[in-house]
Amino acid sequence: MEPLPQTIADIRAGIRAGRYPNEAAVSQSIVRRVLECLGWPIYDPQIVWPEYSQAGGGRVDYALCHPARKPLIFIEVKPIGKGDGNERQLFEYAFHEGAPLAVLTDGQGWSVFLPSGQGDYADRQVYKIDLLEQGAEEAAARLVRYLGYEAATSGQAQRDAARDYEGRARRREMARALPRRGGGCWPAGTRPSWPPWRGRWRTSAATAPMRTWWRISWPGRCPTLPPLPPLGGPPHMPPP
Repeated sequence: MEPLPQTIADIRAGIRAGRYPNEAAVSQSIVRRVLECLGWPIYDPQIVWPEYSQAGGGRVDYALCHPARKPLIFIEVKPIGKGDGNERQLFEYAFHEGAPLAVLTDGQGWSVFLPSGQGDYADRQVYKIDLLEQGAEEAAARLVRYLGYEAATSGQAQRDAARDYEGRARRREMARALPRRGGGCWPAGTRPSWPPWRGRWRTSAATAPMRTWWRISWPGRCPTLPPLPPLGGPPHMPPP
């Protein structure tokens, strides 16, 4: 079996050359090939279950199972360039069967979702792997992290996905809390020149290597930000 980065490089060349004209070509020549490199026994239909049928109707292109016949990851395949906008059907399958991870792919992009997360479909996307935009080694590492056979069957892939989802959720919350350059929480006529710490107290973290701590204060204007110590006093470095 060839290494996954080499497989990705060959698939990337095939995508650019137009060798995968439809969904069946993507499924057979990209998805199955990648799954085999990730360690999945693609010739065991009780583990890699193609055209998995649900009791309530509907089919998903692949159910990766562990133990046998127990869906662990659902993969929905679309033609190249048509992967986005098909999340609803995939999520319905995952919710109905209780699969902890779901993947939507058109061969080039591989969107990994945590169905149990909160928010809309985009909020529950853990990561999107792009075989054309990312290097082969980087794309391979991400595929192994979320879809590798050993990682998935040991539960590590689900734990990593949940951790990455929580990290993205925290970054979104932080971004919403920060004042925007166009005004944010500054009342009309009171917003200072940007950045707001220009000309104010600042310090590099000489006592905390590899970190820089910035603290700014505009009393009465942006109460979400921490206050500064008196400008005449010695700088205080928060702990790393």
